[in-house]
Amino acid sequence: MLNDPKWNLVFWDDTSEIYVKNNEENNALLSEFTARAAIPLSSSGYRKGLMSEAFNDYERMAQIQDSALTRNQMGVILFNQGKIHQAADQYNKAIQLNKSYAYAYFNLAEIRITQGNYQDAIPLLKQALILAPNQELIYIQLWKSYLALADSQDAISILKQGYNNVPNDQQKQLFNQLIQKTQASYSSIP
Repeated sequence: MLNDPKWNLVFWDDTSEIYVKNNEENNALLSEFTARAAIPLSSSGYRKGLMSEAFNDYERMAQIQDSALTRNQMGVILFNQGKIHQAADQYNKAIQLNKSYAYAYFNLAEIRITQGNYQDAIPLLKQALILAPNQELIYIQLWKSYLALADSQDAISILKQGYNNVPNDQQKQLFNQLIQKTQASYSSIP
């Protein structure tokens, strides 16, 4: 429905989206509430080239019905704009609103990783993993973080855990390759 011009997104929260039919009867409602650029359930969070407009959509929705999804997407936009501290504030607000929102923990960890602070990233990634145990990227980031701290044992262990939890064979194959590569790299060090 998001890409169907007959419908307009007017509301979302952590569990739902509401679309309204694009017709004369709904013009007043649509002009006030239509999200012009925000795409709440996408990884980017906004339509291409409309980052600022999407941020405005999210700010408006936060005033109507604040949610972890909204705050997380605001954080993504701020992070993409290089506003790291403001992004972290939004991710923290997302966690305050919904302690089970895995993406906010993951995104906070990403900030720590970009700062080279792997020690602080790991507990955030572990919390994200508890909440979303089949998400391949969380395992990969934990693996990279452990390797950055020269902890090959935990790096291999997290890959094995990922292998057991990811849902498809292609992901399992990737994890198996990473396990073998990591074991080979660290077994050759004297």
